[in-house]
Amino acid sequence: MIGIDENTGLIYEGRSTSGHGIWPTPSIFRATFLEADEDSNSIPASSYLYETTHVFREDSYDPVTRVRRGRIYAAMQDGNTQPSQWYVQRHPAIFEETGRRNHQGEFHKTLLTFSPFRGLGTRVARNPRMKLALGTSEAFSIWNIIAVETVVSGEELVTLRTRLNLGVLPDVIESLLPVSGRQSIVSALARVSDAAYRSNPVAIVDQCRDAVQVVLSHWLVQRGLKPETLEEDLGKIVKTISEKFAERRALIDAANLIRLLHPRGKSSEQNRLGLRPPVEQDAEVALNLMGFIVRDLGWGH
Repeated sequence: MIGIDENTGLIYEGRSTSGHGIWPTPSIFRATFLEADEDSNSIPASSYLYETTHVFREDSYDPVTRVRRGRIYAAMQDGNTQPSQWYVQRHPAIFEETGRRNHQGEFHKTLLTFSPFRGLGTRVARNPRMKLALGTSEAFSIWNIIAVETVVSGEELVTLRTRLNLGVLPDVIESLLPVSGRQSIVSALARVSDAAYRSNPVAIVDQCRDAVQVVLSHWLVQRGLKPETLEEDLGKIVKTISEKFAERRALIDAANLIRLLHPRGKSSEQNRLGLRPPVEQDAEVALNLMGFIVRDLGWGH
């Protein structure tokens, strides 16, 4: 189990409430299991550990592959309340430590205590689409659970991968954007990027669809069309490009595919047309198409 000193932020571990300090101090996150897309509403608003049921202890993170490994701990149950009383060895980060000791020379500490969480492998087997959110509602990321392995200590080592390929949106060259629409375009693309980290597939496709409408309508106005074009829906914008810029076939098809993905998120359209709802791979397609459109217009790299 692990104990967290809320005053210093230092972490201790042990088989019971007798342990030693961990150095370097690992990153600890509030963890929320997402059984379904709508569960993202249950991500806690605060990092207040007294109310935390699960935490994720990071053991390693590869920023290139966006793979994270670590262990999940649960708040003590069976009537135990936070915090718990520990006896620990001097922490390596504290050169000279004072305080009450037991007969073995261990220091008395009052720590927020979490024990190893077990059974995640079984839960993932029942629901392979279950995800893990790390952080609070103001700042969090959502991760796919790739593997769960039991190590000799009995803890479950969890391998996570970022839920989407988040590098698909290019860096926007703001100096090339039409001055009148610069802020609208940048804001629309920022919402897409934010949704890729935070939202479910339906919301990601929605944001891509809105961004395509903003980007292409401003592009058309930049090419000489009337300002009222900014108020037209995406279907009409795609039709206009097909009529006036037929040579931009790839651009037209990319925008049209995002347009066609959008109704799949509406239950009325699913029932009327027999469509399946968007899944993660569909959202990734929309993100890639959004990035292609920005690059194809010459506005990003």
